[in-house]
Amino acid sequence: MPFRASWSLAPGPPPALPSGGLSTYTIPSTLFTGLGTDISAIPDLNWTPKTGLANLGEALTRRLGTPRGQLFYDPDYGYDLRDWINCGFSPTQIAQIAAAVVAECLKDERVVACACSVQPDSNGNFQVGINATTTLGPFPLVLNVDAITGVTMLENP
Repeated sequence: MPFRASWSLAPGPPPALPSGGLSTYTIPSTLFTGLGTDISAIPDLNWTPKTGLANLGEALTRRLGTPRGQLFYDPDYGYDLRDWINCGFSPTQIAQIAAAVVAECLKDERVVACACSVQPDSNGNFQVGINATTTLGPFPLVLNVDAITGVTMLENP
């Protein structure tokens, strides 16, 4: 029988478990400052807690630098922007990148709306401007994508 627990910030004792057991595990996405808390992993794992928009920025950066299917527990997670380095950047390719970034960002339940722009440079690298909207308001994020450093944040509140 799979284990399920639910967690609520409501006052009082937790509800009793049904006699037949539960089947899923749920943690509210708005826990701690409305956008969650996680350990910082950008640029490297350093065990510093991140909350709010900084946490969301790192989560989206990781999501856009992870090849789809890389996480065994979430095969639909990720879109690796590094695949587009040195692609030539036709208008069609730029539109494909922007559409894929928007779709991937919207998979994060903290993002309620999203727009994206892609700006290639002459070296085959590019920048991605993301204007996400959360329940707490707008969230701008700029990512640099290049062959040396991969996907990195340039701006994050």
